[in-house]
Amino acid sequence: MLNLKTKKSPEIAAKHFEGVKYYIYQVLDYYINAFDILIGNLSPTDAVNILYTSSKLDANSINTIGGKLCYTKKAETKITIGNIIGIYTNPTKNFNNLFLTHKSEFKQFFEELKSLVEDIIISEPKELLNIEQKLKTKYPFIQNTNGSYEEPVRRLLLLSVFNYNKFSDKTGFPKDKSKSKHWRRYDLADALNVNTCAYCNRIYTFSVFSEKGKGLISPSIDHFFDKAKNPLFALSFYNLIPSCTNCNSTLKGGKEFALSNYVHPYLSGFGDHAKFKYNPLDIDASIGESRNMEVYIEPDKNSPIKRQVENSIELFQINKVYTQHADQVQELIKKKIISNSRYLEILRNETYENLNLSLDDSYRLAFGNYFNEADFQKRPLAKLTKDLVKELKMI
Repeated sequence: MLNLKTKKSPEIAAKHFEGVKYYIYQVLDYYINAFDILIGNLSPTDAVNILYTSSKLDANSINTIGGKLCYTKKAETKITIGNIIGIYTNPTKNFNNLFLTHKSEFKQFFEELKSLVEDIIISEPKELLNIEQKLKTKYPFIQNTNGSYEEPVRRLLLLSVFNYNKFSDKTGFPKDKSKSKHWRRYDLADALNVNTCAYCNRIYTFSVFSEKGKGLISPSIDHFFDKAKNPLFALSFYNLIPSCTNCNSTLKGGKEFALSNYVHPYLSGFGDHAKFKYNPLDIDASIGESRNMEVYIEPDKNSPIKRQVENSIELFQINKVYTQHADQVQELIKKKIISNSRYLEILRNETYENLNLSLDDSYRLAFGNYFNEADFQKRPLAKLTKDLVKELKMI
């Protein structure tokens, strides 16, 4: 598990907010105006002008956004510029009863949500939870007795306001009314410049673009707080974790995470809370002549986040998948034996003595990886390498 928090994180979070805010504000303005019509502050006959002509969104987006207000268990009523006046003239027939019952409160809810957009996008995990709890306390009708969002509200937040699917597609969000510039998952991943999976540090997660700027490859983006259950955080910067498909989809999936149960990569990595070790299963493995060994990571028994570390190790199957990298450990053992534990010292002070190499450069030449924890995200297996180099007393 990598620690993703850097000095640049707030700057990138602010950039992400600038990229998504225009679209989100347009969607919220639609709902505020829609509830003004339902309340009676505006006339249904003005719906075309208010909700279509004056909007900066395209007609297809408006149709989809409007349909979320008409959601029932069976389907959504399809709203178009041609039928919208009739639909708003007869709201009881067309709109979800929850929205009609609390129409004045919902207008207030969306106005407050608009004022909180920046906080929702850039706040760190603990503050995000505080924001959500305050909203649920102030507007209790948006949740059911289990504390989960009422389904019409959940769908509206997830599929309209904080629409990760749109953010993740080829065009993403328009950044302004000209629609000439967009902000996409590819752009966020490129700005983060995290080259390996934050959860396993085993697989590269580069972002690659075509010559014309089309996104070709990017990391899989995990939502630490599952977006299906936590739609308010679907676009929140610190909830978007660059990862590999194995960790995101195969192992984690929609599992509900809590800060008390799992390590959050923007709050802590494994760091000193756990160390990689190995257990040779025969004599050959102990001298680097065989890869017949177990590779595992051991939590520090005194770590304040021991529980989160243990749960993360188990969920992401760290011990099982890292045992598949026993050949890496085998090479390190060989280097220790042939150099009498002086491999890095020989390389730095004898082989390249006239080059005045720094410790970082010498370490990278010796072991093919990065020395500083802040750089672990640049190359797979960086923590494994560092932990075992130290255990083998080669540094």
